[in-house]
Amino acid sequence: MAGSALLLSAERQRLVSEAGEQLAGYAQVMAQRLESGLSSWAHDVGLLARFEAFEREPPDPRLARRLLEDLRLRSPTFSWIGFTGADGRVIAATGGLLEGVDVSARPWFRPGLAGLFLGDVHPAVLLAKLLPPEQGGGEGAYFVDAAAPVRSPDGRVLGVIAGHMSWRWAEDVRREVTGVAPRQPAPELRVLAADGTVLLGPEGEQGRPLQPEPPRNGARWREASLPAQPPSILAYVSATETPGRPSLGWVAVAQAHRATVLAPLRPLALWLGIGTLALSALGGLLAGWKAGRVGSALRRVLGSDGGGDVVVRLEQLRDQAWRDPLTGLLNR
Repeated sequence: MAGSALLLSAERQRLVSEAGEQLAGYAQVMAQRLESGLSSWAHDVGLLARFEAFEREPPDPRLARRLLEDLRLRSPTFSWIGFTGADGRVIAATGGLLEGVDVSARPWFRPGLAGLFLGDVHPAVLLAKLLPPEQGGGEGAYFVDAAAPVRSPDGRVLGVIAGHMSWRWAEDVRREVTGVAPRQPAPELRVLAADGTVLLGPEGEQGRPLQPEPPRNGARWREASLPAQPPSILAYVSATETPGRPSLGWVAVAQAHRATVLAPLRPLALWLGIGTLALSALGGLLAGWKAGRVGSALRRVLGSDGGGDVVVRLEQLRDQAWRDPLTGLLNR
């Protein structure tokens, strides 16, 4: 019994550890895909801001719009790209959207004047009703912002190039990662902001902090229970930041239910239980057989009738052992 329990415990630990590392691998892929996309978009916006066409004084809206449209066609995850003056008024934009509108109050404008900037996920405010759903607009639209300053040859800040990336891109990445996962059912993937708030996850979780907290001491996974869910294994991985480029510090989380992970343990437990019962039964049979043999030996010693007074018979045997069978005298 003790051996079976130790074997089951070791096999359980192996299955959980193997699942934890595999989940960490999925989370790693998700995190790196997101980080790579963000870094690439920020880099594209920064390069675009250096184009000579945006340094013209006064600016040429038609030429600027053509360049912005070219970038959006190359990177369809950009829902909108615009060029603003230093006063925050939009000079040119893809599709002509928001041209002439003052966007100086938007959270990306001031940081964009100072340098390359990445803004975290936020609901669409001005563009939700202007963009078609295929470009990331419509109800429930969310964007990630990238912005960079436009400078004149002598270093003066002339304006800002800003791009809005549709958050649906992250949902597409999640579907791709889970779609190629060999473990079935596929793990549940979430994306957390740097403060632990759920940015992408099951319905009803977005905007809320994820409990429990990530594992400590350098571990990448842990066993835990989420509210109203069965016990699970959760892996947390932060993407490796690209040197010299802004990062949002997102964390990818992969989850699998513990019962699913431990499902292969049930057949082993069943066979170990059957084996333990079989060994117990065999042990009982052997004990009975052994007891029968001892009983037979005693009967041969005591006589064929076997039903006399055992104490008297044993005294007779002891007396025979002490006396010489010929003389009847005690053995010396």
